[in-house]
Amino acid sequence: MDSAVLRIRDGRGEPVGVGFLVSDTLALTCAHVVSAALGTPHDVAPGPSARIQVDLPLVQDGAEAAGTAASVEQWVPPRPYGSGSSGAADVAVLRLDAALPGAGPVRLVEAQDLWEHRVRAFGLPAGRPGGVWHSGVLRARQANGWVQADLVGDGYPVSRGFSGTPVWDETLVGVVGMVAVAESGRPPVSYLIPTSGLLAAWSELRAVALPPSPFRGLSAFQESDAAVFHGRQAESDELAALLASEQRVTVVGPSGSGKSSLAMAGVVPRLRTAGALAVVVRPASGSSPLSALAAALLPLLEPGLSETQRLARIPDLAAVLRRPGGLADLVSQLLDRCDSRRLLVVVDQCEELLDLPQAVVDELAGVLFADSLPRAVRVLATLRSDFLDAVLAHPSLGPILGRRIQAIGPLEAERLREIVTAPVDAIPGVRYEPHLADRILAETGTEPGALPLLGLTLDLLWQRQTGGLLTHQAYEQLGGVAGALSAYADRVWGDYVPAAEEQSARRLFTRLMRMPLGSAAVTRRMVLRSELGVDEWQIAQRLAATRLLVASRSAEGVETVELAHEALITGWPRLAEWAVEERSFLEWRESLRHDMERWERGGRAPELLPTAAALADAQRWLRDRASGLTDAERDYLHRGRTYHRSRTRRRRALFSGVALVAVLALLFGTLFTYVRHQSQERAAQANSRALTQLSQYEEATDPVRSAMLAMAAYQTSPTQEARNQLLRRYLALSTATRDLSGLLGNIAQFQTSRDGNVVLARSVFGRAMLFVHDTTGAVHSEALPTSALMAVMVAPDGRRAAYVREDGTAGWFDVNTNSAQPMGPVHQLPGAGQLVEYSDDPQRGFAMSPDGRIMAAVEGEDLVWWDLNRGTTGGSAAKPADISGKMWIAPDNRTL
Repeated sequence: MDSAVLRIRDGRGEPVGVGFLVSDTLALTCAHVVSAALGTPHDVAPGPSARIQVDLPLVQDGAEAAGTAASVEQWVPPRPYGSGSSGAADVAVLRLDAALPGAGPVRLVEAQDLWEHRVRAFGLPAGRPGGVWHSGVLRARQANGWVQADLVGDGYPVSRGFSGTPVWDETLVGVVGMVAVAESGRPPVSYLIPTSGLLAAWSELRAVALPPSPFRGLSAFQESDAAVFHGRQAESDELAALLASEQRVTVVGPSGSGKSSLAMAGVVPRLRTAGALAVVVRPASGSSPLSALAAALLPLLEPGLSETQRLARIPDLAAVLRRPGGLADLVSQLLDRCDSRRLLVVVDQCEELLDLPQAVVDELAGVLFADSLPRAVRVLATLRSDFLDAVLAHPSLGPILGRRIQAIGPLEAERLREIVTAPVDAIPGVRYEPHLADRILAETGTEPGALPLLGLTLDLLWQRQTGGLLTHQAYEQLGGVAGALSAYADRVWGDYVPAAEEQSARRLFTRLMRMPLGSAAVTRRMVLRSELGVDEWQIAQRLAATRLLVASRSAEGVETVELAHEALITGWPRLAEWAVEERSFLEWRESLRHDMERWERGGRAPELLPTAAALADAQRWLRDRASGLTDAERDYLHRGRTYHRSRTRRRRALFSGVALVAVLALLFGTLFTYVRHQSQERAAQANSRALTQLSQYEEATDPVRSAMLAMAAYQTSPTQEARNQLLRRYLALSTATRDLSGLLGNIAQFQTSRDGNVVLARSVFGRAMLFVHDTTGAVHSEALPTSALMAVMVAPDGRRAAYVREDGTAGWFDVNTNSAQPMGPVHQLPGAGQLVEYSDDPQRGFAMSPDGRIMAAVEGEDLVWWDLNRGTTGGSAAKPADISGKMWIAPDNRTL
């Protein structure tokens, strides 16, 4: 407390009272002390130019105290003598011109029950220039709201010169009030204005002087939050010990299980204490993951750079990292410069790598995930469990990240209790109402994804404390753990999004969501400012102040925005409803972005522009969702349309077939709909409904996963929704022999072998996939390595398949029915270049013999057949003038 006590002098330099700092430049004292220092009547407010001299009497060790001037920020006059009224009175807030050297603020404690608390206070009575200390014991509040304090033993009583001094509570370890009045005579009784009265005098004081929230809402705990991070100590110790022997560890867990907090607030502080340096890399935070790594390392390598210099140096450092041995050279310099033993690189939210071009992922993999990684470097990656299969299947990431996986699951009840109670127990003067902590824990449950909802609820509850008490009433007003997120988000929406801007706000949130290819869940996405319109960016800036969105900058200094947590997508009904409604658009937009990245990597080759079918499918989205695309995406589609128009002039006949395919694709696309669901999460029932909703999401794209999710929903809690969904899945699948999935987009055509064990399916996007049911009962699938297909066929015996592309060329391959890779080498049909597609039936102009040896097709005005065993043209004949209906080869394999 010594560094916070201020001596307040009058115009002659004589002390007239005491004050105390509540921040570096804000101080409290009594209003009558300010009047005494200025020489004005006690009932006259100070003028705006009033200045008061203050210094630190207890910091200078006997030397002349260095002081500064202060202005009067707030002044509440004293009550008239003998008044029994309550409310804020005799309080002044001072603003210092400059922070005093050696000064430090005290912490205010707001408490209701202070009876028998031992306290101390410092005063400057007449004849005591060095000051004296008073020791007292508190009683209860008086009718006017002040608290009585009695003298302890034969100590120094409170007298003139103590006014405005802070009262330090030895039990609560903080300041519980300010001395205002003392009685003369016996007994030596004084009165203090409690903290609640000080806060009532100036509304802005609460945010400055009270303890900050130990909870982080929807945000992840950072390294600086290690002191208030609870519940994962065992995992933190285990991972820190594991990284002592392992170079790479991947932490895998469901969304909302606290992976990022565990890495940054649990593991990083432990390794830093052991002598390691640490940097955190977010793959999507830069123009490339390697640039993000360079931006994280640069402050350690070259501290003191200005922002302009830093941005200019990032590309140079990224170029060094690309060189063979570049990281090893930098790490050697870094460890020598910082006198450290190791470097820990935390790759947070590793699933973001799946959304990036293969080339930039390979760059990062070559630096952090290669066998040449320096021995002094440790890599800790965090990964959502629903992306684990995709990462393990990735050619660059899977072999390394899969070596050492550390899975984290839901927290046990005792560790959840630690998260709820330990931060509050550590702060004197703040506590839960009886049984409130138990109530919060009971409604939280132990299911994955509960931590973000719990963190937000506790943070909002902290802000609503009354006199240091976290109450049942405030908890109920928030809506409990299950309803706090929804209620808070709806309140923010109503306060910050006018009705006239709701459409712009919805476009903003749609941009902030994505549907990764191969994933069943909608996830958040970091968006650059350049992708947003002016109105969308203004809304994003307003919402960033509410903790629904997070505004930041990329590694290159570009402003970005993203959802605060993916829990918003499932826990806020408004956003969850949009995610369902926009699911088709999000899937299409994700496919468009992958195609555009492939076009960019291919040097913008014209043949990699959108196909006619893709452009036709894009047309409906351009009509309804053009504003949801970036300028680059719209330009990519425009280039595709321009390219196909130029092809029309050269090959009108071929273009007519492509146009028909595009029309069919558009027709099929308009039939693709989804069921909207609204989820209200409430403890176990909320988790069951969320699983039921996810099962319903999967019905159209992955029926098998949908059925498993329905069973999981029913086992979690047998709600009516879960029971109905399980029955629907049973009825839908009970008549099927097997269910096949995995091809992106709606099915345009498929053919099967006679026994049904070989299936070749083609999507409206012109891609195809082969499915084989082998003799062991397993189903193998493989995508055809070509696109822009207009027809596929399978021999009746299932041993051979063929396809025809939109450009009139064709190919075939053998089918290996008992192989994990069922598709044999692809052979091109010799001389095929003008195969004709019939507008009413794409399969009509092609045929394959039952033994798969002969393939026939209409080519121009001729009938042509090929001997696939020899790989040669078997012969041709003029196309009959009255040809109609389908064409097929008889069972003798010779008659067409």
